[in-house]
Amino acid sequence: MAFRLRQLIDCNVKIIIAEEKEIIKGKLIFVGTDFVEIQVNNDLDKKVKKDCGCKTKCLIVPFESIKFIEID
Repeated sequence: MAFRLRQLIDCNVKIIIAEEKEIIKGKLIFVGTDFVEIQVNNDLDKKVKKDCGCKTKCLIVPFESIKFIEID
């Protein structure tokens, strides 16, 4: 899975998380061995910290919680 996702770095994607049944839209920034980091485009203020000091909102999602990924 990590190999295929690394090919999508800098692409806009939609990710559906299994437990929360929520669609996350954003740009795929980084792919680790068991997680992805996404620069968030939609409103996820409850999940992304505002006071972290960074200018962009990023979300780290483990592979095990990803249900579906679609290129946007």
